[in-house]
Amino acid sequence: MRARICHSHPVFPCPDIRRTAAYYRDVLGFTVVEYLDAAEPHICLYRDGVEIILTQAKADRSFVLPNNEFIRLWLRRLLDYR
Repeated sequence: MRARICHSHPVFPCPDIRRTAAYYRDVLGFTVVEYLDAAEPHICLYRDGVEIILTQAKADRSFVLPNNEFIRLWLRRLLDYR
């Protein structure tokens, strides 16, 4: 039998996790669950069996591209696949 990948939980570092989460909620229809009081603050996004984890980027803002074209294409293909 061929091995399969059943689940994936990508982690996206973002310069502003609340703003990024609002985009995923308002534009892409994800449910947002905040864990901002955790040892490592993060936000989980859920939709159609997909979970994405947003973390606060520690790098200079210029090196982080939230919601860039690659991520939009990846999500569009994933959501269209169902």
